[in-house]
Amino acid sequence: MVVIKWLDWRNDCKLLSLAGDSGKLFYYDIREDKLDTVTKEKQGKPKSDLHYALIQNCQGGIWSVKWSECGNFIAIASESGNAKVFDFRTQKCLFSQKSPASKSF
Repeated sequence: MVVIKWLDWRNDCKLLSLAGDSGKLFYYDIREDKLDTVTKEKQGKPKSDLHYALIQNCQGGIWSVKWSECGNFIAIASESGNAKVFDFRTQKCLFSQKSPASKSF
């Protein structure tokens, strides 16, 4: 059972992102009435920066997901203290920051 901790609509209301303790990022495409996932890997290899980040940095789950105002970018914060911003179309990482171990957010 997956516990959903966060969800956010893209500004055009066509994609809903859902994230939880599984470390998977799901999205619901209203145009196709389809729930899909940004899978962690394909045949053992990461498919993109976003997939690699989910493998390496979302151990224990995703705490927060947020679309940008324009709908092109998605930010993900994980339980491991990592925050990353991705271009959703290319799935390339544009920003990455790890919280200091001595601080708790």
